[in-house]
Formats: sequence, structure tokens, C-alpha cells
Amino acid sequence: MSKPEIPRVAFFIDTNVLLHDRECLSKFGYNIVVIPIWALEELDKFKKHQDELGANAREISRQLEKLREHGSLAKGAPTETGGLLFVDYNGTDFNKLPVGLLRNNDNRIILVAKAWQEKLDKLKKGAKQKEPRPKYSEVIIVSKDINLRLKADACGITAQDYLGDKTIERIEMLYSGMETHVLPNRMKFVLNDHTVRQQGLIPAKALADTLRLDDIHANACCQFRVDKTTVNAIYKKATRCFRIERKMGPARKCLVMPSNIEQRFAYELLMDPEISIVTLNGKAGSGKTLMALLAGYEQLEDVYDQLLVYRPCHEIGAPLGFRPGSTEEKFDPFTLPIFDNMKLLLDARVSLCATGQQGGKHVAKGFKELREPKESKNGSYAKVKDLITKGLLDIGPINHIRGRSIARSFIIVDESQNLTPLEVKTIISRAGEGTKVVLTGDVYQIDNPLVDSISNGLSHTVERLKGSELAGHITLLKCERSNLAELAATLL
Repeated sequence: MSKPEIPRVAFFIDTNVLLHDRECLSKFGYNIVVIPIWALEELDKFKKHQDELGANAREISRQLEKLREHGSLAKGAPTETGGLLFVDYNGTDFNKLPVGLLRNNDNRIILVAKAWQEKLDKLKKGAKQKEPRPKYSEVIIVSKDINLRLKADACGITAQDYLGDKTIERIEMLYSGMETHVLPNRMKFVLNDHTVRQQGLIPAKALADTLRLDDIHANACCQFRVDKTTVNAIYKKATRCFRIERKMGPARKCLVMPSNIEQRFAYELLMDPEISIVTLNGKAGSGKTLMALLAGYEQLEDVYDQLLVYRPCHEIGAPLGFRPGSTEEKFDPFTLPIFDNMKLLLDARVSLCATGQQGGKHVAKGFKELREPKESKNGSYAKVKDLITKGLLDIGPINHIRGRSIARSFIIVDESQNLTPLEVKTIISRAGEGTKVVLTGDVYQIDNPLVDSISNGLSHTVERLKGSELAGHITLLKCERSNLAELAATLL
């Protein structure tokens, strides 16, 4: 007796999904994938671009050509996951759409899906199927364009965002990287034990009766509180111990220091030689880029040969259009945030931390300036450029990393929330022996229309790598830039 045929879902893929994830065609399983022919027309416009969009467009075309070897795209070519892929052009009768909708490719996608929906409705009413097409139980448009999804829904077609690379349902579920544990008073002796303090390690077994150790991720940032005692530590799961936060000694290159608990944890992760990738999420002014640059600069030459900073070229506000000059000259405006932060580090005369001894000088709590004779306004920028000239620092657009193999370098990818998961994967795969990768960004500030707070490369990496011995993450909550910046980040 033959098994009953499992109903398939017919998914209609928008161009932006193809450009967002070149592996999307393999993520629909046993179901039917329909690409409207106009989506291929739009894809063709990107194939010569020398960026991630161009690479994705070319790869999708190659995949379709390979599928065509196994069957007609018009009649349905079998996929490796057991599904079928169609390229359809049944989207010319705009009379089936509400009056006033433009005759554009977005609305043609709705028309193609509507034609399949009408056939499905007729079959449900008992009509005979004239064409030898596989059975399907539902029609769904998949698009990253919110307005297209809204229009499709208004036209009676189910529409959804692309879910193939989303690891969480809501952004509130994103792993924070930090845990606070209030311990019973009887555990105070464990935290204050002389051997523990001397070695800087708390054996996990000493806290096993109080904590669910299996639920704590590797490299989790843990704050333990007992009465008035507070201890900050990183959980080293492989060795079953909590490594207590190390004090910052006097032998440092600059006086800029972490100013709050999250920044201190970030610095710990960034300085940890056992961690190869660190992700820092935080609102504007929280110090994520500054902490990354601080740790990279502190370890420059001793641990790493180069400090490499890459940024995407997404603009805020209306785009400025064509810019004359070389690639470096066009990218100059995007380097200013890095220059500003490096300026602060190289001035190296501002402490943002609690009382301590730095280079033999007492540093008071808060902002204590210990400036040398004033330089000219651009003097500290000259110091940054000097590092670049010496080959110790490089700041460039993100597409410059493609094809490279980078060893013994501290790589910072700033504004990584504007990258796709595949772009981040490409970047991380460039890391050679002795290289650390740091992703910084604010998942609530998205400038790239192809990603959102959940599907961006930073959120994706945080969720996929949490628990790995090679990865660490912390969310920075407090704005340290200024009271005005804090007000804007919180209320505007």
C-alpha cells in the first residue's frame, strides 16, 4: 500500500531574500519553491556588483543553472532537500489586483502567488487538476519587504518574513552574556578564601549546590553577590572554574579604563587569549567600540601584529550619491568614528574608572584629566595616521576582507548589525592562526534594509556561538558618552 502524499507548501521568494541569503533555496525542505521570473530580472542587475550582493546574485544564478540540469524550471526541478523549484511568469493580469497598484515587479510577485492560490481554491472546491503539478496545501510569499507583505495580506495571500537564518523569535530573547547570582551567606567564605583570591579561580564544584552549572554557558559573565561582597568572574566551562576578574596593572599603554561592570566584563573577554571571537552589543555611547579598540591597542605588537578595523558603508539619512576619488577617499567619512575613539586612546590621559594606581599616578574616581601640554587640534589624529603608516592599524570597508587569510591580527568589525549572517560568516572564516575577531554593534540601530534586529549578522552570531569555548559575549547597557547621548539613546 503506497504512502499518502505529504502536502507541500508553495513558497514564493522575493528578490531581497535571494540577495540576503545565497543558501536560502536549500532551506525550504520538501516544499515547493517558486521564483517569479521578474525576481531573476532584478537579480540580474546585481550580478556585476563587486560586493556581497553581487556575490549572492551570482551564486543563486549558478544554483539555478545546476538545478536546471535535473529538470525543467518551468515544470519543477527537483532539489537536494526533496522539494521542487519552479520559475513562473504567470503574473501579467493586473486586473486581479486592487485598482491603483503599480505595475511593478513587487506586485507581479503577488500576481504569481495569486494565480497559484486561485488554482488551489478551485481544487478544494472539487475541480479537476488540468496540469500535472504536485499537490500543495498552502501558498506563502516570503519577503523581507514589509510593505510587500502587507499588500499581499490585503490581497488575500499569506506572507511572512524570511525565517531561514533567524535564531530567536523576539529580540528580547537575545542572549545578554551576563548573569547575576545572589548566593546564600554561607557561601561568603568561598568568595573570600585566600587560595581562591590568590589563584583568581573559584572551583565550580564549590558552587554546585547553589548554581545550575549545566545552564551556564561557557565564558558567561557572572557576578556573584554575598551580603556586601561582590565578585565578577568568567565561567571557564572546560576547566570547571570561574576565573575572577583580573586587576588592571600599571604597565599599560594608556589610561582609558572600563567605567562600569559591563565594560569591565567586555575588557576581560577581549583580553582573554582563550577566546577567539567576542561579540559586543550595546546602545549608542555604551563604549563597545572604545573597549574593542582599547583591548586591541593594549595587545598590539606583543600579541597581535595588526589592529584591523572594518566597517560597512551604510549611511544614515539620505545617501550622498556619487563621490569622486579613490576607494580610500570615498570611505574616509566612515572612518571618523574610529579616528575619534583612537584619538581618545592615544591621548591616553583620561581615566573612566574607579580609584586605582595607573603608571604611578593616583587616578580619582570619575573623570580625572592628567593631560600633557596641549597639542594642536589635529595632533592626536596625526598619531592615528602614524599607526596606519607603520602598518599597525588599518581601517577599511568590509568588502576589503574578502579572499584574505589574516593571521596574528586583532580584527574589529564595527556596526556589524548592518551585516547579513552570511557576510559575518565570510568575515570570521578569514581569521587565521592567532587572530581574534570582535563584532560590535547595536541591534536596535539597523540601516541595512535587508536585515532586522533579529536576522542581522550580530544577533545571529551571538545566538549561534553562545556556549562555545571560543566565543564570548556581553551586552553593554549604560551610555557613557554623555548625559545628552544617554537621554537620546533612551528616549528618542
